[in-house]
Amino acid sequence: MELNYNGVTLPSDMIGYLVKVAKSLNVPPSYLITKLHFEGIWGKSEVARENNNWSGMTWTGDPNRPSGIVVSKGSARPKNEGGHYMRYKSVDEFLTDWTYLIRRGGIYKVADSATFDEAVKGMFKVGGAKYDYAASGFDHYSKGMKARRQAINRANNGALDKLDNAKGLIKGVSKTVTVTAKQVLDVARGLIGATKYGATHKKLINDYNKVTPRPVSYAVKYDDDWCDAFVTVVADRAGATSLIGRECGVERHKSIFKQKNIWLGLVKPQAGDIVIWRWDGNRNGFANHIGFVESVSGNTITTIEGNTFKGGVSQVGRNTYAWNAQSIQGYARPKYGTTKVTPEATAKNENKVSKHFVVTIDNLRAFQEPTATSKLVENIKRDYVKNIDVTVESEGYLWGGWISSADGKRRYTTLQTLDGKRKFVDLKDGTISHGGETYTEYLALQEKVSDDQPVGGDTPKVGKGQVEIDGTVYDVELKETK
Repeated sequence: MELNYNGVTLPSDMIGYLVKVAKSLNVPPSYLITKLHFEGIWGKSEVARENNNWSGMTWTGDPNRPSGIVVSKGSARPKNEGGHYMRYKSVDEFLTDWTYLIRRGGIYKVADSATFDEAVKGMFKVGGAKYDYAASGFDHYSKGMKARRQAINRANNGALDKLDNAKGLIKGVSKTVTVTAKQVLDVARGLIGATKYGATHKKLINDYNKVTPRPVSYAVKYDDDWCDAFVTVVADRAGATSLIGRECGVERHKSIFKQKNIWLGLVKPQAGDIVIWRWDGNRNGFANHIGFVESVSGNTITTIEGNTFKGGVSQVGRNTYAWNAQSIQGYARPKYGTTKVTPEATAKNENKVSKHFVVTIDNLRAFQEPTATSKLVENIKRDYVKNIDVTVESEGYLWGGWISSADGKRRYTTLQTLDGKRKFVDLKDGTISHGGETYTEYLALQEKVSDDQPVGGDTPKVGKGQVEIDGTVYDVELKETK
């Protein structure tokens, strides 16, 4: 699909990019498309051609933009206005800086505008902006934008209306869904009766392992304890991964619940809560088992658990307990309700990889999507390591993507510019089990996970020359320091 107006063409790849940005900001795509023609004739104005500046943005004297883009002083503005335009190294860098201006929480109130008119209004004080976007004022700018949208729309047989009304045009854009306790429990109920080594059990283990990078880089085996793999896959299938997290080791999963502020300890539970046991009654000890609370009746709870034994056979089954039984350490309560779920496949130019990187700058930003206009979710410090499973070329950068073991959400960060002139990480082949430590610490420990990696509720067996960190056993290489 292309758009044409007054002899100028906006190509399909640029339209696709703008639609994706529009979806991430929750604004009509026609707003961004019209704005770029109104201000820079889709890159064909003299200012746009000389400066890669499609919107006539003014040089401020500071080359370092808040978006992280570095600019320079460009061509002179008209004499009656004075000053100069910004010059960008590429159109991609202009787009990154331009869309950063209208991000959520910025100085303009553009994001989450239901209509074209509302988005335009959000660029001015009258619409809630901190500053007016254009010196000409809201009325003049708004009239011009409306007229331009109408003209572009007419010239393209209503294409802008179709783009604004279309749904699901771009794969991988986050959508709002509702995940309830009932949905999670329905998935768990559907697995009741599945026995260890049976076809359903093997598919469950395979589904756990296919989501990479795996927690602690461990591939669960068919003969492993599988209570936590069961909880994880139920969450995956119900669309609740971001609420519950992914793990195969109960003690590590308990740590995730604490990080997500959903660990309640020993309180009277509700249906949909996650229950954790310690069989010898030590409520502060290493966790042994995990499952779901299906229902509560008085002081009795009914649970659904994987790797529970019925007639000596490991299976998915129901059990009943007093809610405050000595063997129960406590409960986690996922924040059921509205959450963001991002599909696994995010873009056509995504490449599957098995790599890791070491951050070489002071802080590396990670986003929900491979675009700087999406939500910033993490700052990764220098020398820290991430395993990645995809790379994406977007906005002039090579991005790396991974699924966070902490919350189950996919994240992306820039690895380097596509021309290779600016690199933010040291990219290496293969994945490593770094346990969230820095690369220096990884090298010091040699990060060699013991063969008896604990899964389920196994208690770590720490031998000579080993150390246990958050439920994971590592071999330690001791080095003499001077």
